[in-house]
Amino acid sequence: MTNAFELPAEYVIHAVGPRYMDGKRGEADVLAQTYRSICQLVEEHGITSISIPSIGTGIYRFPLDLAAEIAIVTLRKFVPESLNATFICFDDATLAAYAERLK
Repeated sequence: MTNAFELPAEYVIHAVGPRYMDGKRGEADVLAQTYRSICQLVEEHGITSISIPSIGTGIYRFPLDLAAEIAIVTLRKFVPESLNATFICFDDATLAAYAERLK
């Protein structure tokens, strides 16, 4: 986690998801741990608002539907309901995957 400097935020939490190989190497657990680490920093620093991209679904090839499920389930489990969390979706498919799971 670093200061955000000129960005319209206080902090930037740097997070890297796992490269998806075949789903049999613990990739889902590693992605969930990535989100849990984010949640821990949110709690430790009293962060009340966060924007998160779809971690791992670009060049790391994590299946979008599974990644969205892991992200939403983990955040709901490990952060307070008062947290204002926004998922940043860079295309329509990503938006649809997150919207479906947020119903």
